[in-house]
Amino acid sequence: MKNTRNQTTILLIENDSDWLVDIYSVLHEAGYDVLIATGGDEGFCLARRVRPDLIVCEAALTDISGVQLCYMIRADKNLRAAQVVLIGGQDDTAFESFRAGADDYFEKNGSLLFLQAKITRLIEIRRAENDLRRRSRELRRSEQHLMKIIEDTSNLVAVLEPKLRFVAFGKCEKQKSKGFFGSSVEPESNADGLENWKQSLQSKELAETNKFVSREREKVYYEVVC
Repeated sequence: MKNTRNQTTILLIENDSDWLVDIYSVLHEAGYDVLIATGGDEGFCLARRVRPDLIVCEAALTDISGVQLCYMIRADKNLRAAQVVLIGGQDDTAFESFRAGADDYFEKNGSLLFLQAKITRLIEIRRAENDLRRRSRELRRSEQHLMKIIEDTSNLVAVLEPKLRFVAFGKCEKQKSKGFFGSSVEPESNADGLENWKQSLQSKELAETNKFVSREREKVYYEVVC
């Protein structure tokens, strides 16, 4: 079960017992749910079973290398979304790690607090990405809903238009008979006014939709990106 504080599970794959204890202590104290494996094969099987959010792996494992394990993770459709941090001590290992698809690399001579900061930052970025995707889906659903309202409004106007034309024609005839219009005014002018009214209504609905979409996009940007 994932930790209730961070809702993040980290799989630690390390064959050096001293480093294993030190890294576990730092991550556990930070509030993460930390699982442990001491070999590449064991770690890969455990990862497929629990699907951790992030994997911290030693590059120089005894059975398979951390770089090869990273290739295996990226090739697995159920694991490829997991973030991977490889730990090593050589520059060429760092190059191979990033080429294999690692999200970050940590040198063993560095501070463990720096490793914790790297992991925390990766998790924050992933949460922001997930939140942005969720907001984007909600925004698309809102756009579709508003476009449906506009379509329904247009259909309603199309249904009512013949009746409105008839009423407008009747009112025009009454007003003309009472002398409110000059002889040059024809009843058909009311039909033109009805068409203008319909276009104005559709323009207002579209304007309101654009305002709503703009506000939602700004909200997503400022809450997630900034």
